[in-house]
Amino acid sequence: MYKDIKFAIKTTDLNGDTTIASGVIFVPEIADCYDFPLISDQHPTSFRKTDVPSGGLAEYETIGTTYATNGYVVCMADYLGLGDNDLPIHPYLHWESEATACIDLIRACREFLKNELNVSLNGQVFLSGYSQGGHATMAINKYISENNLYDEFNIIASAPMSGPYNLTKLMRDILTAPDSIYSSPEFLCYTFASFQLVYGNIYQSFSDIYKSPYDSIIPTYLDGNHTENQLHSVLPTNMYHYIEDSILQAIIADSIMFSHPINKAINANNVNSWFSENPIKLLYCNADEVVPYTNALLTTESMINAGSANIQSVSISNFLGHTSCALFAYLYTLNWFNSLKTNCIPVKTPVISENKTLKVYPTITSDFISISKKGTEKTYVNIYNSNGKQIISEEFYDLSKDISLTGFAPGIYYVVTHEKNKIPQTTKIIKK
Repeated sequence: MYKDIKFAIKTTDLNGDTTIASGVIFVPEIADCYDFPLISDQHPTSFRKTDVPSGGLAEYETIGTTYATNGYVVCMADYLGLGDNDLPIHPYLHWESEATACIDLIRACREFLKNELNVSLNGQVFLSGYSQGGHATMAINKYISENNLYDEFNIIASAPMSGPYNLTKLMRDILTAPDSIYSSPEFLCYTFASFQLVYGNIYQSFSDIYKSPYDSIIPTYLDGNHTENQLHSVLPTNMYHYIEDSILQAIIADSIMFSHPINKAINANNVNSWFSENPIKLLYCNADEVVPYTNALLTTESMINAGSANIQSVSISNFLGHTSCALFAYLYTLNWFNSLKTNCIPVKTPVISENKTLKVYPTITSDFISISKKGTEKTYVNIYNSNGKQIISEEFYDLSKDISLTGFAPGIYYVVTHEKNKIPQTTKIIKK
């Protein structure tokens, strides 16, 4: 297979202007197969700019390779602010930029496959992602639904895993937790910084929201060069020890109108209540300490209330926590996707013979092929698709003949040519 094909793509930034983002694709190489389904897989939270799919981390290599060896082309975007994108911080949990970065990678992937690798896709699109990747997976699906892009993206199935879809409920659970303890305080800091980047009204300076000395400590760990574990190690789990009391109390008190800038930003990035035409399974583990499993259950209810018919929440385990749940959630997802995908069926390839008197060109084309010969004997041309079905049959006497392939699907075709009373010759061509 082709691995680690790193991409630099054009997408849109937070202001709708063109910017460069990065990602990676995995392409299976299976004999005589060319039309594959596609999976867009979205990665979990990353604080460090290089800890992304295009950075070659083993965990992403494993996911991409596993999907690819099961016959999928795999697209994995880095998101804005990560990888090669020049934003100073990743707009964490900002649903629209998650969606557009991933969708634009799929588009770039399609063009690359067609123009550079001569690989075709069968039109099936699958979505998966864990943790923040679960939120991003729902964001992509929501964006496609709300922008009427189902004709471009035929989503067969979507598997968000352990994601914070209902951010409002998650934030409420965190801020009202017993003894004000949250086991992953670094995620709160990342969220506040992200929404400050996006909306510009969360705080004027870090001292507006954090107590000393954390107003000086926290910014140094949000520079894209540190991991979440490094920030976690310097933060207390009690929110009142590092976040200003007035900020916490104001957010909690604003439980009806949601007019506080943080609450407004959180609400704007919920992905838990919209209409989906395609099947979605929200996977979770009951012992998840980072994103409570009830988030999946409430999202399923909200999606059904919004008119979505084929929505389920699925428990993967009663005992696994957030990190340990991932492997088993992905195994479930792979089995589900495999039950729905259209496999590329290897075909018996005709014997390819060397054309000595007849020439068929170009062998990679998008519009037509030409056949030339030396003599004026009657020449027969039959073209077959990869399933062995004859699609064109022509005869000619001239020294050359152009045959249009307009209207035929991209893929592999076999051109069988012969002059009267001579041995047929077979040429393999690829229509882009």
